[in-house]
Parts: sequence; structure tokens; C-alpha cells
Amino acid sequence: MGLSTIWWGWLRTDWRLKWDTASLKDGEYQLKLVATDGSGQPPTELARSVIVDNTPPQAEISRPRNNDQVGQVMMLFGTATDANFKSYQVEFGEGASPTIWAAAFTQDSQTSVEQGELLQGLPGKRSGIYSLRLTVEDQVEQQGQAQVRISITSLMEKARGGDVRSADGGISLYLLPNSLQQDAIVTVNRTPSSAISWSLDSSWQPLDLNWWPIRYG
Repeated sequence: MGLSTIWWGWLRTDWRLKWDTASLKDGEYQLKLVATDGSGQPPTELARSVIVDNTPPQAEISRPRNNDQVGQVMMLFGTATDANFKSYQVEFGEGASPTIWAAAFTQDSQTSVEQGELLQGLPGKRSGIYSLRLTVEDQVEQQGQAQVRISITSLMEKARGGDVRSADGGISLYLLPNSLQQDAIVTVNRTPSSAISWSLDSSWQPLDLNWWPIRYG
């Protein structure tokens, strides 16, 4: 590793120096302070190891996707990690653009997650449009964030049935009364065929269908 001088000059007893690390690669560096006086005495040296980290943490929510419908029992999957990871927190707020956010769990999680489970359910019984926000922080207080909007659906009664629509209104499913075996949470979400893994020994294949509205009466 090469050596470079950050500063040279006269210093008083109470001093601070600013070191601009923007052009440096992330990693470990050695800082050395060399002090000399005018009497010809040998210089005094003090060395410290420091870690430069200019890369924000990685924050990603993979499931649910933006505008997905979910049931009362919801699991959040994604990534919260960094080379110098400190913690992550999941918050939720009501509506598409919340002004008030609440923590989904009481303490920040201090375990990094790589494409895994971030959260098991929200506190309380809820329904309607909510936003979820993932915030990941590293040891130098840099943050990375990811956010999705979800729709928490209510229980559908078996005896009544009814309409279920996707969040964008493009897909509508009508369930006849007593067509369900029991009261249930029914969600309708768009999933691209490219996101579906088909078993090699399976005869099932994705099928593109054209849908037309049906009018009765």
C-alpha cells in the first residue's frame, strides 16, 4: 500500500483535521501521526487503523411486490446487508404516502439478511392500503432504504362470496356464495410467467390468456 501525506504544518494542542475519503476505495487504511519539535529530538509517531466505507447498505424488498394484495398473516422477504452492517428496521404506515411511520418490531434487528425473511406479520389486525419501509444502517451511519405499497385484504365470508380484484383493477374474480369451503382470505396478484419456476419433470406450462368482461342480465 502506498503512502500519502494528508496534511503537513504547525498544530496547536486543540486541533482537528478533515480527511476527504471520497476518492478512496472501501477498505482498511493506516493513519500515522508524526510529531516533531525544534530541539532536534527524535519524532514521535502514533498509528491507527481505520476502515473507509463510502458504500451505502443494500436494502431490497423482494416479496411482497409493490401493489400486491396480502392476508392478515404477512411475511416480508428481501435483503438487508452491508460489509460493515449494523442493523435494520421495518416500519409501516397507513396509505400510499404515509406521514406517520411505526416500527414493526420493538428493537432494530442486528442480524443481516441475504434474500431471506425480514419480518413475520404486522402488529394488530389491519386492512386497507399500507406502505412498508425497510431501512438498513451500517457502522458509519449510512442508510439504504426500500419501500413497497401493499393492500391488506379482509376475510371473505363463505356464505356471501363476492368480487375480488387485483390492485390495478385489471383482474376481477367473482366467487359465488358457498363456493369456498370456509371463510377465507382471497388475494389476486399479477405474477409474470418469467418469475414462476417450473419443475423440469412437470407437464405444466404458462398459458397466455385474453380476458373479456362478461355482463349478465
